[in-house]
Amino acid sequence: MKIISTCFLVFHCFIFQASFGQSNYALFISKNEKALSETNRLKLEKEFQNPEFREDPNVAFRAYVQKNYPPDKGQQFSFYIIDRGHQITKHTISNMGSQQREQLTSLVSRGNGLEFYNLSDFENFFRDTLVIIDTVCLDFSKLNELSNDCVRITINGKTFNHVQNDSPILLTSAALNLQTGNYFASQLSCETNPHKIYSSTLFFLGSPEKEELKEFIKSVTADQSKVNLNETLEQVQSFISLRWGKCQVEDIHHWFRQN
Repeated sequence: MKIISTCFLVFHCFIFQASFGQSNYALFISKNEKALSETNRLKLEKEFQNPEFREDPNVAFRAYVQKNYPPDKGQQFSFYIIDRGHQITKHTISNMGSQQREQLTSLVSRGNGLEFYNLSDFENFFRDTLVIIDTVCLDFSKLNELSNDCVRITINGKTFNHVQNDSPILLTSAALNLQTGNYFASQLSCETNPHKIYSSTLFFLGSPEKEELKEFIKSVTADQSKVNLNETLEQVQSFISLRWGKCQVEDIHHWFRQN
């Protein structure tokens, strides 16, 4: 009887450990966070695995980081907690006075089609900050208000006229002679409606940002035996949204195919 009881206890402990030994959360801290040393970054990645942070690290771990790893005055750094398959939370630890310290984004896909069938779709797309991994394609051939063959784009004080037989407009940093990793104010107009100007901020990813994306993907797929591509795409899109701005899902998918 004692042997049976002991075996039952061991079996029960094994089930408990298997059920709660691993957290459903993953942590990502970019190597580009200059206000956090490499030594402290590695420490935090290890400490994130502590049992007290397994249930809901968004509260406990953030408080722990704020208390034990405050940045120098005038600096800040951010880290991201991924609840696998649900949402990504961005936490900013700051020593710069009061500001918003937490942002949340769900993993609901926010992709945009390459063709615009009504003007409101384009207006919703081409505003705020638009992140471009390699190329973004704008096709106005289905619109009455805009036309591909008369689009004028002003970026960083330079004006570019698109007159290529009604072909879609391809925006790349090389074609626009822009340095990647920077934000550029842009304006788009068309001769068919010269009084209407659409404004957006463009951010082209460079090599450091793309390496950061690769590190992020490693973080969210590290414990998965089989990667769900659609879910991973949504996670990458959510991370980009929190990190730099909104990004076209087709641009992410194209980048995935190339890497």
